[in-house]
Amino acid sequence: MRANSYYHERPQLLELLHDLYNGYLSLVDRYCQALSNNQTPNNHPSPCSSPIPIFKSDDESEVIDSDAESSLSFQPPMIVKTKEMDFDTVIADLVMKTVECNIILNEVNVVKKRWGESSRKIELQKNLLDVLESERLILLNDNATLGTE
Repeated sequence: MRANSYYHERPQLLELLHDLYNGYLSLVDRYCQALSNNQTPNNHPSPCSSPIPIFKSDDESEVIDSDAESSLSFQPPMIVKTKEMDFDTVIADLVMKTVECNIILNEVNVVKKRWGESSRKIELQKNLLDVLESERLILLNDNATLGTE
């Protein structure tokens, strides 16, 4: 319910999700068509069928102005309604991926914190080693001085 209200408050994000989903279905349909074209002819129907139309442009003289193309990118995409579209599922998947991403980011932050603590401990141990080495040299010098007396 919370995710549903979140996406209704942000229609551009929902439009982007619709566009991505439509693009995905279009790619699936193209893939299935390519598979059916490469298969030997038989009487089996293609396992992939999508009601999404595939638009092919054979007119190579058609040129799209870059300003027109960039202005078209800001227009909301045309939504094709199909029975297979289940936007609640798409939104739920998006929310799940976001949660997974947040979990991974949290784990990365924990590892970074441990790494920072470990590097601090290493630095402190190096400083302690330097102090102990200087004390050893002082004691060696004192022993040498006492030995000559």
